[in-house]
Amino acid sequence: MDGNEIATTASSGSNRAVQIDQLSIASIENVEVFKAPIPSMSANAIGGAVNFNTKSAFDQKGRRAFAQVGVNMDSNDFSFSKSPGPGHGESAERRIYPVGRLEYSNSFFRNRLGMVFSAGHDYTNQLASSVTHNLNVTALPGTTLPAAPTLYTQDNVAIRRGAMSFAPNRQLRVRSDVSLNTDYRLTESIALYLKTTVSLYKSTNRNHGFTLTPGTLAAGATAKDYTTTGGTAAQSVSIFDKNTNSWQINPGLKYRAGDWKVDLVGGFSKSTNHYKNPDTFTSLNTTLGAVGWTMSTPLDNDTPSSIAQTSGPDFYNLNHYTSSQGNLASTAGQPRANHNGLVANNHRDSWDAKYSSRLDVQRDFAGASFPFYVKAGLASNEQIRAKRQDQKRWYWMGQDGVPTADDLTAAGAQLGRFAEPTPVTQNIPGWSLREPAYFSAYELYRFWQANPQVLQENTAYTAQQKIAGRQKVNEQISAAYVMANGKFNRLNVLAGVRVEKTEIRVEGYRVLPVTGAASVLPAGVDANSLAGVLAAYRSFVTRSDYRADPFPYLHLKYEWLPGLQLRASYTEAIG
Repeated sequence: MDGNEIATTASSGSNRAVQIDQLSIASIENVEVFKAPIPSMSANAIGGAVNFNTKSAFDQKGRRAFAQVGVNMDSNDFSFSKSPGPGHGESAERRIYPVGRLEYSNSFFRNRLGMVFSAGHDYTNQLASSVTHNLNVTALPGTTLPAAPTLYTQDNVAIRRGAMSFAPNRQLRVRSDVSLNTDYRLTESIALYLKTTVSLYKSTNRNHGFTLTPGTLAAGATAKDYTTTGGTAAQSVSIFDKNTNSWQINPGLKYRAGDWKVDLVGGFSKSTNHYKNPDTFTSLNTTLGAVGWTMSTPLDNDTPSSIAQTSGPDFYNLNHYTSSQGNLASTAGQPRANHNGLVANNHRDSWDAKYSSRLDVQRDFAGASFPFYVKAGLASNEQIRAKRQDQKRWYWMGQDGVPTADDLTAAGAQLGRFAEPTPVTQNIPGWSLREPAYFSAYELYRFWQANPQVLQENTAYTAQQKIAGRQKVNEQISAAYVMANGKFNRLNVLAGVRVEKTEIRVEGYRVLPVTGAASVLPAGVDANSLAGVLAAYRSFVTRSDYRADPFPYLHLKYEWLPGLQLRASYTEAIG
C-alpha cells in the first residue's frame, strides 16, 4: 500500500498471503498491477506485484462529502423475523445488519493542507452450506490407467462415488475501518504527507459436517448409483471466532523541481490475529462404523438425489456415534501426543509487523534525442512475525471419569444428549434430503463445566503443541538499485539491477532422535508420551545472512498498433 508492504498474519498461518477481505479499500484511489517486478521493488515479488495507492486531497476537486447507509441480508435469510443459530448458544436475532460509510475530503490554507477522512462499518452474513462428493478412479479389470494426456472417461476407467459430505455452515463477518490521509505543501517543490489506516475485522464461523464414506461396494456399482456395506458415518463440528486487527502508518516527503524527483518514504504496518472461544470447544469429531446404504447421485451434481440406509445403527441418531479419540485404556491412562480426542480447542495468537524506509531519486532527460530517465534508490525493510498456537485435546472419560473400553462405545458415551437444541440445516433452497441431528460443542462444553470428570486433557499433546506452536522470525533486508527507462519510437525499454542483503533470525523447534543409537528417550519411554515429548522436543534459534548476486531486469514493450502491444520481460528474484 503506497509502495510499502502490508503486514498480514494470514489467519496465523505460515505463509505471507495478504488477506484482502480483511482490509478496507475505501480510501484507495487506484491500483497498480505489475505483471513483472522492476528494480525499485523488493526482489521477493517473483510473479509481479500489486500496489494500492490511497487518496490525496490534492487530487480531489474542492470539498467532497459522501455518506452511505444500508442493510445487508443473505437471500436465504430474507426475513424480518428473528431466527436462531447458527447454534452453539447464540440467541435468536434478526438477520438484518446495518452498513454505513462516511467520507470527507477538503483542502485548507490556500490548498497547502489537504485531508481525506473515511470511516466505515459493515456486516456480511453468509450462508456457506455445501455438499462435496468425491470420485474414486481405478483401472478397468485387466488394464492400467491411461497415461497422460489421455482424459479419463467411463469407457477407459472405472469411476465410482467416494465420500459424501453435508456441510451446513454459516459465517458472519464484521468489519470497521478508519483512515486519515493528510498532505502538507511545505514549498512549491516540497510536500509532506502522512497516511494512516486502521481496520478491525471479526469473522464468526459455525460449521457442521456429516460424512458418509462407502466401504465394500456391491456388484453393479456405477458413478451414479451404488450400494455399500461396511461403510462409515462421521460427524464433525468446527467453531472459531477470528479477530484480525491491522493498521498502516506511512509518512513521506516528495520533492519535485525541474527534471528531478525525490521520494523519501517510511512505513509501519502491523497485523494481529486471535482465535479464541472461551465458552465452547472449537472442534468435535465422532464416528460410526459398520453401516450400509444405497445412494443415487446425478452425474452432473454432487448432491445425491436419494440416500437410503440398509444396514447398521441409524446414522441419523447421535446416540449411535462414538468418539474418534485414541484408546486411553490401552495405555494405562497415559495420554499420547498422537491420539485424537473427542473435542479440541485451537487457540491462535499471532502478529506481524513490517518497518520500511526508502529513498528514490529520479532524473528525467526529456530533451534528449530520445526521452529517458535514470532512477536509483536505497531501501530497508524489516519484518517481525510471531505465532503462538496452543492447541489442546480432551478424551471422553464417561461419567465415572475412569479410562475404560466402555468410553469408546456408543452406550458408554451417550452423545445424543449433546445435540443442537435448535436444529441446524443446510437451508439451501430446494433441499429435500434428510439430515441428521447435529452435535453442539457448546452443549458438551456446558456439560463438562458441571461434570469436569467426563473429559481428560491430553497433556502429552498440550506439551507438544506448546513447543511446536511457538515460532518467530525476524527478517531484515537492505537493498540498492539503479534503473533506466527510455523510449525509441514505438519501443519502450526498461533495464536495471538490484542488490540485496538479507539477515534472518528464526525461533522454532526441532525433534531430537527417538530411535537408534542417538535416541534421547529413556529406556521404556514411549515417544508420544508426556515424558517422550519433553525429552525429544526442543526450542531452538538459528541465524543466517545472505547476500544475493545482483538481480538483473529487462522489460521491452513494443506498440505495434494503438490497441496492440508486444511485451517481453526477463527478471530474476528470490523466493
